[in-house]
Amino acid sequence: MYAGDKDVDRVSTDLSVKDLEKLVRKISSLSKKDAVPTTCRMVPYSGTNFLPQPLMQPFINLGTQFIGYRNTVNGLKEALLAADKRADDLAVKLKESEEAREKAEKDASSIEDL
Repeated sequence: MYAGDKDVDRVSTDLSVKDLEKLVRKISSLSKKDAVPTTCRMVPYSGTNFLPQPLMQPFINLGTQFIGYRNTVNGLKEALLAADKRADDLAVKLKESEEAREKAEKDASSIEDL
């Protein structure tokens, strides 16, 4: 029942990649920092390219890609922050250990001098 270029629900006949990215960000949770996968464009539905059954499956798949991407990125960011904190904690412990070793060596040398 789609009318092609003259369909009232049509957004554009020549939507640029930049405009497509704006629309995708508007209807999704993606921010300006997130990449929009514009290579997954679909052929518009028409009298010769019918809607798939069930209708929502492509939209669910697309939404899952965005949600999965964001969750993956957030998980990786959290893991990186945890690793950085662990590295900082280990650096502090190493410095304390080195200072304790130097003090012990100094104390040992002063005892040997006696």
